[in-house]
Amino acid sequence: MKRGLSLIIINLLFLSSISLAYFGNMSLKSYYLPFIFIFLSLIIVGFIELLEFRNKTFLGIILAIITLVMWIFVYMTPISPGVNLTFYYIETGLITLAIIVLAIFLPREWKKL
Repeated sequence: MKRGLSLIIINLLFLSSISLAYFGNMSLKSYYLPFIFIFLSLIIVGFIELLEFRNKTFLGIILAIITLVMWIFVYMTPISPGVNLTFYYIETGLITLAIIVLAIFLPREWKKL
């Protein structure tokens, strides 16, 4: 329970700083978009930990929806000028990989508790 609350607070701070950078800096706006979704998924994991609702299927569905929405936003939002597309897609792919790893290994950690 304590871990979930700290996870929520820390990721809310990160999310607010990334959101301010996303809405403030127009030249590198596209680079911040995938980070918003990783922090949202970590906040949701924090709520799951806080409520002690440890359901592997629910977590997988929520994280899959977040990943799908992230890729939709990546392809739908216009790319800011000066953004290296290769780096942008590699960044988005690595964040997708991080969300997949979270969906796989977090339920394994729950079994240990």
